[in-house]
Amino acid sequence: MFDPKCINHNQSLGHSAMGYILPCCFMDAFASKEKVELFYQEKFKISNVEDILEITTSSEWIDFYTMLQERPEEAPQVCKVVCGGIQKIDDYGRDMDSGELELTPSQVWLEQKNAKTVVKN
Repeated sequence: MFDPKCINHNQSLGHSAMGYILPCCFMDAFASKEKVELFYQEKFKISNVEDILEITTSSEWIDFYTMLQERPEEAPQVCKVVCGGIQKIDDYGRDMDSGELELTPSQVWLEQKNAKTVVKN
């Protein structure tokens, strides 16, 4: 069951090492930034505002929270994992049970490299 901690459980805001406020701390720690790019706009950088409320009451943030409540199927993967009960994820935050898991270019390269490696005794 999808239960957004940032809305229903008084979850604290997060912040990135690059100076952005985020709806929760998990967003910056999650390898996959799919669907969360909107929080990394220059206008949302802490150093570019007088008050954090300029960020958290912006139309983008309000739209994000509305989406979580009204269209949770559109939520970023990090939200689905942290607040939605997905149990099996890969190192990139992708649902391993979805049947739609594709390898990233770096994973393909690593598999190809490992396949060509010959161990000599």
